[in-house]
Amino acid sequence: MIESITIADVATYDDTGVRIGDLKKTNFIYGANGTGKTTITKLLNEEALPEFSKCSVAWRAGIQLETLVYNKDFRERNFGKGKIDGVFTLGEATKEEKEAIELMVTQLKEIKAEGIQKKDTLEKLNAEKQQAEDDFREVAWVGVYKKYETVFKDAFVRVMKKESFKDKLVNEAGANTLDLKNFEELKTKAATIFGKAPVELPLIKEIEYARLLEIEIDDIWAKKIIGKSDIEIAKLIQHLSINDWVNEGRGYLQDNDVCPFCQEETITENFRNQLNSYFDKAFEEDTQLVKELFSEYTLSSQTLVNLLDAIKSKEKENPDSKIDLDLLGAQIKTITAQLRANEQLVENKSKEPSRSFTLTSLTEQLSGLSKLIEEANTKLKAHNKIVDNYATEKSDLIASIWRFLVEESRVSITQHTSNIAGRLNGIKAVKKELSCSSHILNSIQKSKRQTRTLLAFSLPLMKSIGR
Repeated sequence: MIESITIADVATYDDTGVRIGDLKKTNFIYGANGTGKTTITKLLNEEALPEFSKCSVAWRAGIQLETLVYNKDFRERNFGKGKIDGVFTLGEATKEEKEAIELMVTQLKEIKAEGIQKKDTLEKLNAEKQQAEDDFREVAWVGVYKKYETVFKDAFVRVMKKESFKDKLVNEAGANTLDLKNFEELKTKAATIFGKAPVELPLIKEIEYARLLEIEIDDIWAKKIIGKSDIEIAKLIQHLSINDWVNEGRGYLQDNDVCPFCQEETITENFRNQLNSYFDKAFEEDTQLVKELFSEYTLSSQTLVNLLDAIKSKEKENPDSKIDLDLLGAQIKTITAQLRANEQLVENKSKEPSRSFTLTSLTEQLSGLSKLIEEANTKLKAHNKIVDNYATEKSDLIASIWRFLVEESRVSITQHTSNIAGRLNGIKAVKKELSCSSHILNSIQKSKRQTRTLLAFSLPLMKSIGR
């Protein structure tokens, strides 16, 4: 049966139109001429016409029944526009035809009853499906969104409503196949990428110290630089261990015969020659090497110390520093102190060539500092790579976050999708049954129309139809 009729924007009905609802098996619609009664019969008879595009007829259980309409159009199609007088008969039905019609009527009632039952089942399945969606939406919102909202908020920008977040989580479960990353890794990367767009950071200048280490291990520091031992004066100088004292005093010798030590005229030409022979060319070359290495070591160490101090100051002022500042400060302090100690030894060697010692090597300390800087630069390069590929890195991070969230919710997602799939299969099956019932119903109605014979009906004489 018809449950409601909506009719608008046709004939005497305006755009707002009317809705006739709460219909029963038998209904009477009456009104003055021109109020739209015939328009309703035309809608029931030919709903598919373009003029009824804003009209609709709602059938119970969605099953459309055969519609028989007797109106002016029917009369004109079947009897012409002339007058119809008296009583007339159109054909007779046989006993078999009547029985066939009665059987079809019974079948129609049964199919309609089944249709109503199936529609109720369909409504129940749809309700269960909606309840499952509602339940999982709350699970996803409270258990996932709220839990990770603070850390991963930027990954939720486009899904900050319950329904869209729930749909996103389900879709990602079926499509996201990225490698799974742990929470701490994602959290660290999110702190860099999300929020304020990162800027490129300069690398820490690498330290150069190879030449310092070469000077430290030079054999000259352990060598006792003294004069020739086969000179007459050598025995006395070496016996008294005054090699450095005599060598320094040579610089005070004048062209006269006055001794720079006792200030007496004791300097003879022979004495001069012996001194010159004692401090020979080999001695001069070794002492010159000491002076050169002393100068180079002092300059290199000071340059290194200045560079390390600059690095420390810059990193302390850098809010984005990637280096361990406490460890950096401790290592620089140790290296600076050792360099100063070595500088003092080298300086003493330049004054007293006969000294013999070994410089403390800074290989371990400088290597450790270099490694510390290298590790910081590795982090800076990774940061700068993110800057260079910010859009891609952000997109990849968001995808990885959703992969993590899906794995966190794997059990509830699987259960939800299974529940929905079951309901959808049931809905599909019921709809298919309804479609088959509708097809059978239409076939029976068609057979009924073909079998039914209009037995007889009378039409009273009327001066005007519809009065």
